[in-house]
Amino acid sequence: MKQTLIALVTIAFVGTLAFSMPGPTSKTFNEDKDGIKWHTFEQALALGKKENKMIVVDFYTDWCTWCKTMDKETYGNPEVIRFAKEKLIFAKVNAESSEKVTYKGMQFTYSQLARAFKVKGYPATLFMLPNGDALDLVPGYIPPETFLPIMNFLEGGHYKNTSFEKFMNEWKKKNPGNES
Repeated sequence: MKQTLIALVTIAFVGTLAFSMPGPTSKTFNEDKDGIKWHTFEQALALGKKENKMIVVDFYTDWCTWCKTMDKETYGNPEVIRFAKEKLIFAKVNAESSEKVTYKGMQFTYSQLARAFKVKGYPATLFMLPNGDALDLVPGYIPPETFLPIMNFLEGGHYKNTSFEKFMNEWKKKNPGNES
């Protein structure tokens, strides 16, 4: 599944480039009622467990152009926002930050946490189960038309019994105007 996700995501956005304002640091939150609400990593873990929702972690850096593009185009997309508000918990992690965080009883800086999850480039999107276990890490920019089916695939539990490729074929049939 992971190789299929990575291949599809990589193919989907070659050549896309845009600029936006930097994303929030790990200590700031998007309180905008019209956008995704961002949490710290620890807050997202607690909320995921409490609300039994999957967690999406956005690993970014302040200098990363693709991170800014993803903030603007993907996390700013109305369909992504609508799905996110209903079904998921989101966290932003500045992968170069020395801010401390506790995960699975161990203390990390955010930069150490990124390395622990094998983040090798930015942006990187980590999908986690409600209990805080990592499910899959998708490297690179993910456009909204690819991000939405990925969220549906993971949040709906489809990964348990079908391949992402098969899911995407069905997704495209049901959502012809929303293809990657």
